[in-house]
Amino acid sequence: MKHSLKLMIAAAALSVGAAGAQAADVDDILKAGKKKLANAQASQKRVDKISAATDDLVLDFQTASDELEDTKVYNRQKELVIAHQQLQMDRLRASIAGVQDTERSIPPLIERMIEGLEQHIALDLPFDMEEREGRVKRFREGLGDSGKSVAEKFRQVLEAYRIELEYGNKIDTYVTEIEVDGAPQEVNIFRMGRTALVYQTKDKSKAGVWDQDSRAWVALDPSEYRNAISTAIRIAKKTATLDIMTMPIKAPEAQ
Repeated sequence: MKHSLKLMIAAAALSVGAAGAQAADVDDILKAGKKKLANAQASQKRVDKISAATDDLVLDFQTASDELEDTKVYNRQKELVIAHQQLQMDRLRASIAGVQDTERSIPPLIERMIEGLEQHIALDLPFDMEEREGRVKRFREGLGDSGKSVAEKFRQVLEAYRIELEYGNKIDTYVTEIEVDGAPQEVNIFRMGRTALVYQTKDKSKAGVWDQDSRAWVALDPSEYRNAISTAIRIAKKTATLDIMTMPIKAPEAQ
């Protein structure tokens, strides 16, 4: 009986020990599970952090890539602008070189134009000679004026040519002194463009016309042209209205 009781007590002790051991194992397992869960959570946080950092890097890369492409487009546009500006600069340099060549060629051209103007006046009808020759003389003296630009000198010569051209489209009258019958005499001159140049003495007793072929004054019958010349002079002075007059105009030669 006593032996059986001891066995029962021993068995109960073993059972309690086994239960205690099982309880200890469960605690260890729970602790291990908690530790693994904590480690997993920590790992997940690290993964999430790495993922977020990766997303940021990907976004930064995409942004940088877009900016790089924009920069490439901008650079291509700038290259086109620079190429165009370079072309403009090349053209400007060529223009400057051309202007310099032109400036060097203009003074000799002006000289030739003045010479041509002198010859034209010398061979033209001899009217307003003092004014016309004086104008050319001033132009020639002004060639050495450093205060005037080449452009201004050229403009003045062109203006002289314009004035000479206008002489052919106007009538005019003035008083001058010419040689009449071998003696200097003051006369009234009437000019009709470059078609006729006539004179009449103050007392209207003598008259004449310039003959371009002989380069001399030719006397006219004063009684035939007295009234016509007097009227023409008044018209030129704007003291008479326009009228039809008979003037000593040489007929044009047949070609």
